[in-house]
Amino acid sequence: MKEDDLQKAVVRLDVDPAQAERFWDRCDRSGGAESCWPFSGACMPSGYGVSKWPVFGSRRVDKAHRIAFLISNGWLPLGRTKGSLVIRHTCDNPVCCNPNHLLTGTHKQNQQDAIERGRAVEPPVGLRDLHPRAKLTMTAARMARKLHRDGTGCAELA
Repeated sequence: MKEDDLQKAVVRLDVDPAQAERFWDRCDRSGGAESCWPFSGACMPSGYGVSKWPVFGSRRVDKAHRIAFLISNGWLPLGRTKGSLVIRHTCDNPVCCNPNHLLTGTHKQNQQDAIERGRAVEPPVGLRDLHPRAKLTMTAARMARKLHRDGTGCAELA
């Protein structure tokens, strides 16, 4: 990503030291700088910690590792568009807030990390109906699309 593009893709924010300390109080940093720092606050079903954090004059809920990255670096990636930056974990621990375990990258890089580390299944090329989460065969999917184009409603297709 070019420097000009990076400037447009991030938001720089001033962090109140008292708020930062309150956030860090909810992270177990007892293992030292190289260990994971699990967030002890609220968690999403996916395992990611979440917390309210003041952004642009209002308190919004964000993932704890993103807040940790903001506190440590003074900026956050903006947007959820193709090619935008995300905060990745090098430790594969969703509750970890250790800044030494966090880095930026694209969504594609994050997905590649998951595949390489065995946390995701790469769909077989040309064999989509063999994917573990496939609900229909390719033939059934083509037939459903054709019926829908011809006027069959979704409820009937289900």
